[in-house]
Amino acid sequence: MANLHGLVVIGPDGNRYRLIHFPEAIPASETIYSATMDKKAFGLSIKKRREALSVSQSELAKLVPMTQSQLSLIEAGTNKPQKRTFMAILSCLKQLEKEAAIKSA
Repeated sequence: MANLHGLVVIGPDGNRYRLIHFPEAIPASETIYSATMDKKAFGLSIKKRREALSVSQSELAKLVPMTQSQLSLIEAGTNKPQKRTFMAILSCLKQLEKEAAIKSA
């Protein structure tokens, strides 16, 4: 199996999940926000998921809602999002992934 890299989050069942490689493994609504969350890893995972969906920062920022510059700082690992923003980003990405799956079917 390939070496997997990505943000590891703890699910409600106490198990660890890799957010980038298996986004379907943890519904966005069940992701646990951690005070010790690695903001660089989280930012990178968001950027990779967004780019994989061919969505611009400004498009995702409008859906969250937030400014493009705020999203840029989160993706760069400079800022750690508040819990509400964290959940909104994950929820938007999950919805975009569902829509992309429907279009490709």
